[in-house]
Amino acid sequence: MQNSPQLSPNDRLPDVALLDFQLECLKIEMDLTDRVLTRMETITQSTKHWGVLVWLGSVAALLAQDSLRTKVYLAALPVLLFWFIDAWWLHFHRGAFVRQEKMAEFINNGGLETALRRGRLDNFTLLDPYGTSYHGTPEHKAATGVLRILVYGELIWLYGGLIVISLVLTAIMGGF
Repeated sequence: MQNSPQLSPNDRLPDVALLDFQLECLKIEMDLTDRVLTRMETITQSTKHWGVLVWLGSVAALLAQDSLRTKVYLAALPVLLFWFIDAWWLHFHRGAFVRQEKMAEFINNGGLETALRRGRLDNFTLLDPYGTSYHGTPEHKAATGVLRILVYGELIWLYGGLIVISLVLTAIMGGF
């Protein structure tokens, strides 16, 4: 593997070439971020499917044995694990979504126009599809906090609903 040659200040790329390269990187990142979001959505959907499948299997196994029918509430334990795993993946999804919003803001609110006038992209980090450059900012924390995501509507209805059904089945079977 060859080492990159060191450039002197006189070897600088012309601003037009640099801007073209930066704009190409921005286009690539827009596509990459979209693919990251799509992949994360696939992962969280798969997590939900597996969570429901494991819950159904647990309920069926507990109801199939007379000695365990009053312990259907135990089917809620794997649900808690899948709930957390789903929230963890959504944490990354939301980080990429923050990045997508920042790119849209840059393009639509004059940042791109300013960059074109200057001949270079200033004050905008390129190739950051997960939004890591925003870690620690209030906006990123609000969007990606795992505890906040745990009570996100979609998750609380699905996983909370499975837990409630487990508890109701336990009560019906005389477990409480």
